[in-house]
Amino acid sequence: MPRMCRISYHGRDWCLSDLAREHHLHPNTLAARLKSGMSIEQALSTKISTKSEAGSRGFAASLVANRRTNRRSRA
Repeated sequence: MPRMCRISYHGRDWCLSDLAREHHLHPNTLAARLKSGMSIEQALSTKISTKSEAGSRGFAASLVANRRTNRRSRA
């Protein structure tokens, strides 16, 4: 049985899977992003890379690149 994870976001308590689906993400994608250290705002706003976007670097490298881009845009 999966563990329930509650997240407070914009003044409301969410189940992780409901919040993920509300933002058109798979619950495992949101959970992995949060576990990797992303803030909830970053995790929800980072677009999903396709295989062609990730290219030969691989998906994990494209996630790191997205994180770097998000940090630069906030500075």
